[in-house]
Parts: sequence; structure tokens; C-alpha cells
Amino acid sequence: MGLGSSPLAAQQSFGGGILKMKKRGKKIGFIFVFFLILGIIVGGGMTPSEVMAQRPTPGGTLTIALAAEPSGLDPTTNPSAAIKRVVHYNILEGLLKVDRNGKVVPALAKSYSISKDGKEYTFVLHPAIKFHDGKPCTSEDVKYSLERLLDPKTAAPFRMFYEGIESIQVVDPATLKIKTKKYDSNFLFNMARGDAVIVPRQAVDQLKSAPVGTGPFKFAEWKRGDSVTMVRNPDYYRKGIPYLERVVFRFLPDPSAQLAALRAGDIDVIAYDLAPENVPALEKDARFKVQKGNTTT
Repeated sequence: MGLGSSPLAAQQSFGGGILKMKKRGKKIGFIFVFFLILGIIVGGGMTPSEVMAQRPTPGGTLTIALAAEPSGLDPTTNPSAAIKRVVHYNILEGLLKVDRNGKVVPALAKSYSISKDGKEYTFVLHPAIKFHDGKPCTSEDVKYSLERLLDPKTAAPFRMFYEGIESIQVVDPATLKIKTKKYDSNFLFNMARGDAVIVPRQAVDQLKSAPVGTGPFKFAEWKRGDSVTMVRNPDYYRKGIPYLERVVFRFLPDPSAQLAALRAGDIDVIAYDLAPENVPALEKDARFKVQKGNTTT
């Protein structure tokens, strides 16, 4: 599984079986809860621990409750964490990503290398990456996306994180060199941020309402005031994932309504808004799994 991300708010990922939340800085606690009786992990009389130990089964729909509905779906031009929670890692991807251990690892980039002075980065893309419209994703698209991010006309709210870039050079369709003005220890982390996603020039005008990306899920529908639905990308370059056929983000601003929907089986996951006082009762209910952990800000 895999959900989106936010560098200043909780991050998540539903592309291949992970639900995670991360923030930079000091550690804080987080709690999320999900319904165990799903099409993707059917209980069949097993205990919660036995269910959670099962290998993922392809298919099914996962419905996730979010309190905030994004105003648009372009994470480069809008700072809202709600956008990244929906699209980052799911529909839109960057060269790099942050894994479940908080480490920066390759994403669209198959590999990367750094010059001895730490100011030149060479990225090699995965072969045969395609956008959801069927067109190939190449280093030209990476260059366009980063230049769009840096263009003052784009008015990207987090442009300052990328202003250290001096030049972007396309070596060949799968290789790109980025030079920075000086060594920046945060450069790779910044390249994993949600605002540094790679987008297709030919579909950039529809990013706010119907984004086209390279991710494991394709945008399907946005019912304003209700939900965003995405469906499995059968041509995803990482073979074997995603396991899910469909993911639905339902917008329920009231935490009590989220909890009621979870208990009724109308949603499968509460990722951000579970009140601590509701945790003990849910932990005693064999239908649910409450996951606790630390994150940073």
C-alpha cells in the first residue's frame, strides 16, 4: 500500500504495503487505526497478528478517511499537506523518496551518484517509465519539472529549497546531471519532497484537478466535498505492485464521524485524526489494528 506525503506534516505511502508518517525535527507520537476485515487481508477466523502476518493478496479497495479535502491536486504550486497525502507516492513521484526508516532512496531514479565535491548529482532513470497517458517519462520531463518548480511564475511556495540548483543538463533520455551552487547536505532530502514531483509537460494544465503522473495509481475521479478515487496502474514500472485495485480517500472533517464510519465498515483506515481517548476501546476490538509510533517534525 502507499499514501502521499508532506514534509511538514504527516507522510504516508500506499504504493506497496506501507503506511508511514514522518516529520522533520523533534519526535512526536502518531496513531492510526485500520479495519482488519478487508478484501486485501481477509481474516477468516485468524487473530489480528495472524492476519497481519499474511502475504498481501492482489485486488480489493481501500477506503481512507482524511479530515481535510485539498483545494487542488498540484503539490508543486500549493503548500497544503492535504494534497500530498493524496497524490504523493500514489499518483505523482519524484526522483527520490523517503523510505519507512526515514532514509532517502531512489524512486523514479534507478540510481544516482555524487561528485567528489558534492556539487554535481547524476541521476539515471528506471527504464520504460511511462506517464499514465502512455507517454514515456524521460530526463527531459525531469528537467522541465524542476525548471517549472524554480520558475518564479509558477509561484511554488517551497521554491527556496531548490534555489541552490545552478544547472540541469540532459545527458540522454535516461540520464540527468544537476549541479548546485554549493554543497547542500539537504539536497537529496529536498528532491524527495512532494513539491519536487515529476510531471508531464503535455498534461501540466490539468494537474490541479486530474493529475497525470507515473505512480502506482492513476487518478480516476474527484467528487468535490466527498472523495478522490484512484485506480491501479497496470503499467507501473515496479512490477508486482500495487496490490490494491482501487484506493478511495473520503473527506470526513469530524473525527467522530470518521470513527463511526470505521466501526460501520464504511472506511478501512483513519490515518491522522484518531483521538487518543478512543484508542483503548479500539485496541480491545479484534476487528481493528491500532498502530502507534514516533515521527519527527
